Amino acid sequence: MKFVIKKRKFGVVFFRTFLVLVVTSIIVFLAYPHFARNYLFPKKYSECISKYSQKYGVDEYFVYSIIYNESRFNEYAQSNAGAKGLMQITETTFNWAKNRLNSDDYYEYKDIFDYEVNIKYGTYILSTLRKEFKTDKEVAAAYHSGRGKVNEWLSDGSNKPLDEYLKDNKNKYPAAYDYINKVDEVKKIYKKLYSEV
Repeated sequence: MKFVIKKRKFGVVFFRTFLVLVVTSIIVFLAYPHFARNYLFPKKYSECISKYSQKYGVDEYFVYSIIYNESRFNEYAQSNAGAKGLMQITETTFNWAKNRLNSDDYYEYKDIFDYEVNIKYGTYILSTLRKEFKTDKEVAAAYHSGRGKVNEWLSDGSNKPLDEYLKDNKNKYPAAYDYINKVDEVKKIYKKLYSEV
């Protein structure tokens, strides 16, 4: 009986602590947007992101949101799937983008941890996906799950927007559903924080 009581007390204490942290974070976010901009949602690599967003016609806040969700601005991030850098690009995707760019640059996949290379190629990939898909959520889903998967979801015969399809099938595709919603939310936060500056 004592164990059950201690377990409940721990649960209550944990919940209260969590609630206090959430409320404190919201207050700090609202009262101190400077803190939120600098520490929670930074605008790192702004010159580079601005440069390639303009060059490839991609919303700058969308690029920030992708980077935030892919790597939390860790240039050296690596996934179990072999994706690397700020925008988590695989070697196959890098080579595909390089061939499509017809670029004279000398970059190779070994340079992917260089933030400018990663942002250049990641933003270019987003721009090619934007030409194929209509909404940011579709582009984000294709960036995360692949073009083929998104085309499969869109042509399933339900004629639903992708976010509705994924919501209805979130048990089958929880990672994709979570990802597109996180990207959307973070993009809104970046717009709110930085459009007022």
